[in-house]
This record gives sequence, C-alpha cells and structure tokens, in this order.
Amino acid sequence: MGGLRIGNSVVTNVGVGNSIVFALDAYPCVSRYNLRQITNEEFKNLDWTTENIATGYLWLSKYVETFKYRAGFKLKETDNETISEYIDAPIDKQISSGILYDSIINKGNYILLSGMAVPGYILSSASIPYMWYEYIIDGKVYRFELYK
Repeated sequence: MGGLRIGNSVVTNVGVGNSIVFALDAYPCVSRYNLRQITNEEFKNLDWTTENIATGYLWLSKYVETFKYRAGFKLKETDNETISEYIDAPIDKQISSGILYDSIINKGNYILLSGMAVPGYILSSASIPYMWYEYIIDGKVYRFELYK
C-alpha cells in the first residue's frame, strides 16, 4: 500500500486554497510552500539575483535524488536549434548543458540555477530569441521555453 489514501483513493496532492501543501509526485513547483506545478510563465518570472553571478531557485514538490537536464536554443529565428545531450543531475553535483554558460545543482528539494540557466537573466540581458530547458523527473518531461 503506497501513498496517502482516503478510502479506496490515492491522494497525490493536498491543497489549501490555491496552494498545494503535499505532493506525492515529484515535479517543478511554484515555491517552497506552494507545491502547485509551475507554469511556463511562472518559470520565466522566477526570483533571481546577480550578486556574483545570476542565481535562481527552481523548487521541487518533493525530494529528488537525480533527474536529467538538457537545454536548447536558436541564435536567430531562421537557425536550426542547438540542443545539448541529457545530463544526469545527482545530488550536489554541478552540471552544465555544455552548450551555454549555465550550471545547475540538484539540491534535492530544489534546483540551484546559475548563469544562463536563470530565465530572468536570459530574458533581461541575452540576445538569444529562443531558448528552452528540459528536466526529466521520475520519467516525466518538464519543458520551459523562453522567447524574446
């Protein structure tokens, strides 16, 4: 018997108002305290800072030991996409797509984004018209796209 059950039903999320406060599945979410799955628009507006390097946090709905990451972009709208290979992201190992000045670190409950992995930094300063990031978490693909 796995998961939280009420009667014969498995509960995958428990909500209070518009916030999810318990999630059985792992996925990128709005914040540490709101486990609702993040939308592409919310991803573009993640909080970030530029103290030494652009840094942001992508929260996860529950602890994740490892996931896969890749990125892609077009320098011009008429160009073909440049796409990285999928890279494993185990706990506390800094990885990069290999095609951008990006790095991420899986911290278990969140992903530490740095450099070109930070959506707000890309949207405010880079001249790349189209970029995307993919995270495969528990076999599900979560893709976030940035357009200029």
